[in-house]
Amino acid sequence: MNVLGPDESGDVHYERVYESKELGLKSKGSIERPAPNTSMRLSGGLRVENFPKQGLNLYEWYVPTMEDKYEYWELITFPYVNEEEKAEAVDRFENYYKQAVFFDFNNDDLWARDAMQPFYENGVGFDEEKPGTMDAVIVNWRKLVSRHARGIQSPPKELGRKR
Repeated sequence: MNVLGPDESGDVHYERVYESKELGLKSKGSIERPAPNTSMRLSGGLRVENFPKQGLNLYEWYVPTMEDKYEYWELITFPYVNEEEKAEAVDRFENYYKQAVFFDFNNDDLWARDAMQPFYENGVGFDEEKPGTMDAVIVNWRKLVSRHARGIQSPPKELGRKR
């Protein structure tokens, strides 16, 4: 897991950057908000805390189905304490997050993932990769799978008798 906020002792393990003089870029706004934490779990599950908004969590699962294809599922969790908050969460999902996250954001993300395929097919893509801090957990998961889980898992043999 990326530790992007203070740990139990209060130490912060990263430095926030609000301006790059080298690139001529400066962040907008003045509210400091911790970056989302990301974590991956076997087998191919990703959790992004505080995304797309503080207090929400996005979960994604990637399941290979063929050598160059996979299934992809995702969900967002919304905390609520009463029916009114639940109705607000459903409304916000149906009228904003569904399009903004599951289509607008993810379509760009999926396009980027597919566009990277040739880079990784050359056999040295993982060695040449230069991940950002937020991507390190995902990149290292892919490296692990690339080294140790080559090929496609065979479907399970049917158990029991056919009727």
